[in-house]
Amino acid sequence: MCIVYYPSLFLLSDQFSSAIIFSPLHELRAAFKAAKDDDEDVFRPQRAISFSLGNPNIIVFAYNETRLIVGFEHGQILVYDTTRLFSAGSDDVTPLHMFHTQSSMPARQILPNPSSEPNLVELMVVLTADGKVQILNVQMESYGGWVAEDLDSSPVSGMFILPERSQLY
Repeated sequence: MCIVYYPSLFLLSDQFSSAIIFSPLHELRAAFKAAKDDDEDVFRPQRAISFSLGNPNIIVFAYNETRLIVGFEHGQILVYDTTRLFSAGSDDVTPLHMFHTQSSMPARQILPNPSSEPNLVELMVVLTADGKVQILNVQMESYGGWVAEDLDSSPVSGMFILPERSQLY
């Protein structure tokens, strides 16, 4: 099960389905405060989305919580507008952008840049299961990357971004 929340947003996905539910966090809190012991239907999400691409393996918010990045087990990455996802409705929400990792390997990590600087906030780093690193913006345009060049080089196995410097390690 994957539960992702930020100060104002909430989503839930379990490992056995290819669906995610979305709602503002204040609505979830209010629903549980108002719930009675005999309530069977405590919370109704704003929206639920099923994916035909399979099961998501990574879900992160990016770009000041305005984009939801969903990585899948077969290497696809989708970008959604959170304004649409967190509004009530049953209509289909199509992704803004779709990306397929160069090696078709699933993402091991997707790290949005925590910076508030306009030229950096839209960037994210994707580490695939085979150790390749790609730097992308939220439109899924490449800004570079790297990979181990020879057999003596170890592939990248994990990353982190220092928020105060927006440096990748």
